[in-house]
Amino acid sequence: IERFPNQAVYYLERANVYRQEAEYELALRDINHHLRLLGGKINAPSYEARASIHVELANYRDAIDDFTVTLKKKEESHVFKRRGWAYFRLGDYDNAIADLERAFDLQPNELSALIWIPVDEIAECKDAEFRKRLRELADQAVDENESSMRSLVFRSILLSALGDSVAAKKDLEAALAMPELDGSIKSRAHALNTLAWTFVASAGQSDADLQLGLKLADEAIELESDNANYLNTLGVAQYRTGKNTEAINSLTRSNELDERAIAHNGFFLAMAYKRQGKLEDARQWYDKSVAWMNENAADNDELLRFRAEAEEQLGIDTRSNAVESQP
Repeated sequence: IERFPNQAVYYLERANVYRQEAEYELALRDINHHLRLLGGKINAPSYEARASIHVELANYRDAIDDFTVTLKKKEESHVFKRRGWAYFRLGDYDNAIADLERAFDLQPNELSALIWIPVDEIAECKDAEFRKRLRELADQAVDENESSMRSLVFRSILLSALGDSVAAKKDLEAALAMPELDGSIKSRAHALNTLAWTFVASAGQSDADLQLGLKLADEAIELESDNANYLNTLGVAQYRTGKNTEAINSLTRSNELDERAIAHNGFFLAMAYKRQGKLEDARQWYDKSVAWMNENAADNDELLRFRAEAEEQLGIDTRSNAVESQP
């Protein structure tokens, strides 16, 4: 940048480094300058990157504006989901549910739109129309996915958050009776792990759901004890149910089997070590996970959620450097 101060790409690259270091204000400064140097050219990935920084800083209105620019270039499901959550955080429930509906329309087999907004936040939402349309979206998802095991589990979790425990239990019982759970050892293990992950992937699940997720993850590991993916699920389930030593063991073993799982394991290792008071280990795993994520999967929505959860649990201040914001 010192040698080529008018090269926009270098400011974008440094902004990404600042994002890696959770220096979001500095990242915002650089990406603003990057966009100014583009001279009004609409570069969708750059606007989406700035929107992600605004979300980290809780600048939801600015995030919505940048997500909107991104969507004008190309409509993508994950961008609608992210903008929908920003609308939700602002209390704009009509636009929030409209974005979730559009995200599902674009990818009807990708069911995360149903619980993209954390279930504890859904449970606290009192807007009747939002809750009604979200339930209708869940019904549509089950219909369009022919009552698949995953669609029933996702709807069960959503129904539980919406307070309909009877219907939630009915969906769960139907999912657990699916033929996938009666197939070969490999297919049964895969089905059990899929169910378990649905229950434990997000923060805010009920204790009953987490315990069920742990039970299902244990059963998957009994069938395939050296599967890195299943060990990751088990480790996350153990962390969420307070079994921190067991979680560290499972997540460490998952890393040993598959180095590509570093970030998926690492953020939870950081949080588990934090609970044990091992702050140096916790910070090392957080830093290692962020470095891997930014090199390999910087915009992975699931990892972004895990990273934000780890930052909250570790008390990492993402606004530690106050600099100029967007002009």
